[in-house]
Amino acid sequence: MNTLKAFLPTLQRVIPNPMPWHPAIVHFPIALLVVAVTVDVVALFMRRASWHPVAWRLLVGGTLSALIAVVTGDAAAADYRQGDETAAIVQHHEDMATLCLLLFGVASLGRLPIALGRPPRWLAYWIALSVVGVGLLVYTSVLGGELVYVHGVGVIPTP
Repeated sequence: MNTLKAFLPTLQRVIPNPMPWHPAIVHFPIALLVVAVTVDVVALFMRRASWHPVAWRLLVGGTLSALIAVVTGDAAAADYRQGDETAAIVQHHEDMATLCLLLFGVASLGRLPIALGRPPRWLAYWIALSVVGVGLLVYTSVLGGELVYVHGVGVIPTP
């Protein structure tokens, strides 16, 4: 996680933040990743092997959009890093989001050989990892909702 945290300032210079992009971006990875894992699980149980490439493409798209969500979220949280309860929740939300990004990144890259035509020996394990990722994604989303709806992050101007 430290390598990604060290790389984020570079990405933030490339992606300017004239407005809070995170609220506009964050729903894409949530939707894409949940749909990807749902398609994979349904395909596994219904024995529809032709659906797995679709799920993998959704997984890659969701992972890439999660990268953008993490970068924009980190930029948006800069004003909320003071040492109170909200700052601790912001940091925890960021840590969980980064963990989600890494988990889905590993799952996406782990499935790359399958996408390139290799036998799908480990497919069920990659899908299981993605199911865990969705659980973590839901938890991370709940933290984000708490930040907005309970603590007013992004809604109530900082002093």
